[in-house]
Amino acid sequence: MSTPEFSDVKLDDEDDSFIHSFDTFLDQVTEESRAFAIRYGFLDIEKLIEHRPPLDKLGFWKRPAIPQLALSKFDESWIPRLEPLRCSHPDCNSVIRGSMFVSSAVCAGLPGQAVVCEDCYRSVHYGNTSFTKSYKHCVLAEAITPPISRAICRCKDVPHFGGSGKALCLFPLAKDAKHFDVGGVGTVQCSLLKLGEIVALAKYNGLQSVVSTKKPFKSPSMKRLETKTESSLHDSATRVAASSSTSVVTEATADEDIPSFFRRFMSKYPFGNVHMALRVGPLVIENGVAHTKGGALVTMREPPVFQDRLLLFTPRNRSLAVGGTAAREIWQQDRPPITQKRYKAVMKQVIGAPFTGMLPQGEELDIINDLLAASLKPFDDPGLPVAEQQKLISESLDHVLGRLKAVIHSRVMIYLESIAERLLNPNTKLTWSATTNNCQSFCNALIDSELFGPLVGSTSTPKPDMPLPLYVMSFVRPDEGYLQRGVATKYDVPSGLTEEYLLRFHFGRHDEADMIDTQQEYWYDWGAFGGPLYKYQDPFPWDCTEAYGRYPTRCGACNLAKHVWAFPFDAWSVAALHLTRERHLYGPAAVDASLAAAGPGATPQTWLRNRLTVLTANNVLSRAAVAMARTPRFARAHYFLAEWALRPRAEQIAAYEELRDGRVRLPDVVRGTGRGRFASLMSPRDRSLGFSGFGGGLAAGAMLDAAATTPMDANNAGPLADAGFTAADLGPDVPGAEGPACA
Repeated sequence: MSTPEFSDVKLDDEDDSFIHSFDTFLDQVTEESRAFAIRYGFLDIEKLIEHRPPLDKLGFWKRPAIPQLALSKFDESWIPRLEPLRCSHPDCNSVIRGSMFVSSAVCAGLPGQAVVCEDCYRSVHYGNTSFTKSYKHCVLAEAITPPISRAICRCKDVPHFGGSGKALCLFPLAKDAKHFDVGGVGTVQCSLLKLGEIVALAKYNGLQSVVSTKKPFKSPSMKRLETKTESSLHDSATRVAASSSTSVVTEATADEDIPSFFRRFMSKYPFGNVHMALRVGPLVIENGVAHTKGGALVTMREPPVFQDRLLLFTPRNRSLAVGGTAAREIWQQDRPPITQKRYKAVMKQVIGAPFTGMLPQGEELDIINDLLAASLKPFDDPGLPVAEQQKLISESLDHVLGRLKAVIHSRVMIYLESIAERLLNPNTKLTWSATTNNCQSFCNALIDSELFGPLVGSTSTPKPDMPLPLYVMSFVRPDEGYLQRGVATKYDVPSGLTEEYLLRFHFGRHDEADMIDTQQEYWYDWGAFGGPLYKYQDPFPWDCTEAYGRYPTRCGACNLAKHVWAFPFDAWSVAALHLTRERHLYGPAAVDASLAAAGPGATPQTWLRNRLTVLTANNVLSRAAVAMARTPRFARAHYFLAEWALRPRAEQIAAYEELRDGRVRLPDVVRGTGRGRFASLMSPRDRSLGFSGFGGGLAAGAMLDAAATTPMDANNAGPLADAGFTAADLGPDVPGAEGPACA
């Protein structure tokens, strides 16, 4: 038997069994169940944020992002003049404000070294291998060459040539370089020291324009608000109200350029100008789409990109439209095939239970084995007719689908009943409205917060015949949970990376780049590093170093598990966004060439390793989440109600003051740990029974010693964020729950 293609592609992270700060949970999850976490996403619920151009008549939704700068010319003093880079496509010529695609060959109608925006690449050049993606980056590294750096610098104390007569490169600037500088920024300086100011000013000037040209008003005086009603002429690929008309409110452009009528909706509808859909398993539900009778559209999801985008024998044109009237008529449609959707972000809401290790594994293992056996059949043999290929696939999958239905049926019914009940309820608004029912509000209305609100599914409000746990973990929050939060102390919780990205749209910023590319701009553009610095930042572009708990492992010395668990919601969401991207939507790998999807060094093997890294991230996320959900004490813990809520008032006050005074006396640095938190080794048994996982492996006794001046229990010590679990907290069916510790 021949060896399967790419069977030699391996990842070290697949065998890395250590998850920083969560290791004491993980003995409950077997190696076999962890393998199931690399899955298709059965019964996950996600909010899908699609790209939409800004509405033409609402200027405050056209605030542009910072442009990509390009060198225009040098003046007589060799001071560089920078201006926004424009798309090379003759029909576009727009300012590039996100990622771009650079051509290495001459394309018809384009100059030799063409640089096009993402819109033009997707519409004209998609899949053209002569184009390579480039993230928005700092222009100085390519504009200030060694000869130019010597021409700019006129300092007498800075040598331009070495002792051997070799010309020196004066940029980047060494910290100890003796360039002329009277008193810092804004004073007389060497022109090389002013390059930062030049870049900042060019970026600022680039923000003064809007995404599209707006016609000037005839009179600068303020006018009364006017409400205009216009027919909807847009198709499903544009941002449009689903009803037959669209209400647009306009006013004279004030300094803030925000219509006063909309200001009161800004906090309530933070994502009102991006299109959001709800994915429930394989179904995608959305409003604000044409030809839906003013209601909602139900379609099938696009297949995820595991290696190559799956080309189906039969296009999925069948869809359902739910009318927006009180009668809730349901229409079956054959919609024309749509082009590939362009997603800006994904917000993971619910982690489904199947194939995560949460459920009994026998039936799931049978399904996996059947799929492996089916994959060995020659259904992709180019010598076979298409009809024979389809027959082989159907025969192989019928048995698998039967077994799969048996595994997921009970939970699927609960999901569908919950969603359908709300979708068909006349009190649920389906018709899109910018102010009263945008797509964010619509998606929130379909999710039952009582059913999917608890952090872990084992504490979800039970319904008749509802299987428990219904899901593994949920990030569903109240509607007002995505507002900007003030962060004054280390105990305040800031918005996550995905939320911060989407809040930019709320304040009028139209960002061409998706969430991943926007995070990369920190390393390429603002930081001017030329790319990420540490391992795993190519696929997950953040620094996982922890400040709150003083955990000693820094980003760069971490493993994949620690890196993704620094931001679990964002990691799950970014992993889902990765699975919507094909290989040519990535730039060259900056840190780990073995994960290159495109550019120099990219091969089919490196692209597969890129995909396996994303799936392995899902693995370690699910692995720890399952262990948490199976720990009863963790499942009972919650943030929304204090532990003393059910006590008499006098005991409530005493418990509160005990917690408050304990936090006041608790030091940031634990006393007596100067020798290092991990100077002594722990045996596997100590690690499995200590259950100090949230404190970074620190023994619970040491935490109590740190707060010896207070009788406060370690579990209430919020700054330590330690769950304080013991083996006695485990359920009877969980490994490690036996023995005297559980008596």
